[in-house]
Amino acid sequence: MPSEPISKNFFNWAENLHEELEFWSYWAETNGAPNPEHHAERTNPATPIQTRIVEYGRNLGKPKLDVLDVGSGPLTKVGHQAPADMAINVHTCDPLAPAYIEAFSRHGIDIPNPPRFALAEYLSSFYNSNSMDVITCNNALDHSFDPIRSLNEMLRVVRVGGLIICSHKRNEGDNANYHGLHQFNIDTAEGRPILWNQGARSNIEAGLEVKTNTNVIEESPEWVHFSITKLEDFSNNNTSKQLQELLLGTVTYFLNRPKETT
Repeated sequence: MPSEPISKNFFNWAENLHEELEFWSYWAETNGAPNPEHHAERTNPATPIQTRIVEYGRNLGKPKLDVLDVGSGPLTKVGHQAPADMAINVHTCDPLAPAYIEAFSRHGIDIPNPPRFALAEYLSSFYNSNSMDVITCNNALDHSFDPIRSLNEMLRVVRVGGLIICSHKRNEGDNANYHGLHQFNIDTAEGRPILWNQGARSNIEAGLEVKTNTNVIEESPEWVHFSITKLEDFSNNNTSKQLQELLLGTVTYFLNRPKETT
């Protein structure tokens, strides 16, 4: 399932973003009902940073880490409090960041680590290349309009030797009948992470543009967790190309859009 230039997929995705905002607005209104314990954990500044991230830093002897949670929603699952012997700076980003912040503010909820606006498919336009030690993506990659492109952008932003950790519900698109943002599935085959939908199926590692070490680190009937270690750097900077694609895709979409009849 190769990455494709921006097309109507982007606009179909954008037209369904309101459903994600409605989900989180209801979360804010009800303090996370029907699971208020999740709300309490995510809004608590003392919630420990995920064990996988801490262990990665310790195993490499790196007491200081820059971590980016891509598609974090309003409340990151990464956690907030680093161990006393480490300094972990957690960054968060999401396409709906401004709307999330406004919705939670309206309900008087303080977001411990407010997200910054960014699109995963254009991540290196928002963050410097080789600037992060760890990138996480929690149940968000399969909500993007181009998951493989998103992973390659994460690879541009993470440092060589750095780690990308992806945790996703298994086959979310199929389970949701490909409604709204659920257009892709993440699964495993022969111990490798795969991406598929009604049109195509591929090994995730095959779509990555630089050499990596990609592994399934944990799985259950409902969840797939896999990691990608970046082994080499990109030979080019594609920021200007990204801007050209975005503008061309936007113009092409509206030129080809059927005219509304009055």
